[in-house]
Amino acid sequence: METKYKFHLFVSETDNLSKMTISFLKEYCERHLENDCELIITNIDREPEQASLYNIFALPTLIQLSPPPERRFFGRLRDIEHINQLVKEH
Repeated sequence: METKYKFHLFVSETDNLSKMTISFLKEYCERHLENDCELIITNIDREPEQASLYNIFALPTLIQLSPPPERRFFGRLRDIEHINQLVKEH
């Protein structure tokens, strides 16, 4: 069974904001999307070619892959209400 929400998060392991975003999004998926969520995390320090492939210019960057349309969010992603609005506006 496929998950309803699919996200791709691009981070840097040396960036504190990236670390906080990973924790926040894992918790968000668990609590607010009832684990009906797939979160792919790409560390561009280890996979720099992925940043070019996906045209990533800012970190952290979250791409909502599904449900369509694809959407991109940049920077600080720690406000639950803001994320709810962004994710559920489709």
